[in-house]
Amino acid sequence: MSGLGKPLHMLPTVTKAFGVKHGYSNILGELVLADVLDYGDCEDFQIVCPNCREPLFKRIRSETHYFAHYQESKSLHSECELRVRNFTASDIDAKTAFARDQRLRYFLEQTTVLLRECPFRNPEDVIVRETAFRRLRRTPEFRWWAQTISDWLRRQDGNLLALTREHAASVYERWERVSFAPKTTFSREQQERAAADMLMTFATPLGRQALDKALNTAWVDLSLVTGDMAQRGASVGFSGPISDYMRAVLNGPDASAAASHHWLLTSPMPKGLHPQQNVTWSAIFLNQLTESLVEALLMLDYMGSLRKRARTAH
Repeated sequence: MSGLGKPLHMLPTVTKAFGVKHGYSNILGELVLADVLDYGDCEDFQIVCPNCREPLFKRIRSETHYFAHYQESKSLHSECELRVRNFTASDIDAKTAFARDQRLRYFLEQTTVLLRECPFRNPEDVIVRETAFRRLRRTPEFRWWAQTISDWLRRQDGNLLALTREHAASVYERWERVSFAPKTTFSREQQERAAADMLMTFATPLGRQALDKALNTAWVDLSLVTGDMAQRGASVGFSGPISDYMRAVLNGPDASAAASHHWLLTSPMPKGLHPQQNVTWSAIFLNQLTESLVEALLMLDYMGSLRKRARTAH
């Protein structure tokens, strides 16, 4: 950890203000700016000098955020400072894009593990979810929704981060109402960015299998929530039909599931349940299922997975 909270005489000695804005994260595999990290993040993200690979810590002087070496050679500091400051914007963009692509590929490969090892889920739920997925993937209705969401994500283009944050705000509000506060090493903003990146990758052929896995989790989560609301009579006008549809699909494939799917796609919501006219139940379900998907992604332990990768690499 950095020296935050320690007496001044216990702080690591620095030769002079080093003023380097970028450090390299062994965890993320990319360059990061000092002003987006807190003091303790230097240990969590394993921040080192991009040139000499020695550990760095964060300092703030005259409202300027920068990374500094611990006590070392002044000549080495000067060389590091010169090399890091000579990084061009295109150099940084290229390194960041490559690292981000590699990180997303790793997350896609680990999607099943991340969902299974989510620390905020009941371990017994794993069997229920795996059983549900085996059933769901045989149904044409689930496959239809997976393709629909994949196409919808592809059409969002540069709006995915904003859409993710919109859904995340609703998710956080709901969590707060039930005093549920999953703690992740990533900040909320970083979790939202990771979730948006995952959604963007889900829209590619490479991410389709991962989308199916994550959507299975989202489907089961939403089914449990709407089923519970319908049993309690809370917002039954919305929850009841959605719960009935999801249960029919999960128990399918059969004629009942097909009929329920047709009804969902073609039936408008009754007046009073939605401010707009002629909104079908399927539009509402798409929004709810997408929000459930975002919620599942916000709960994943991305940092733990990256730490595991870093340990394996070394």
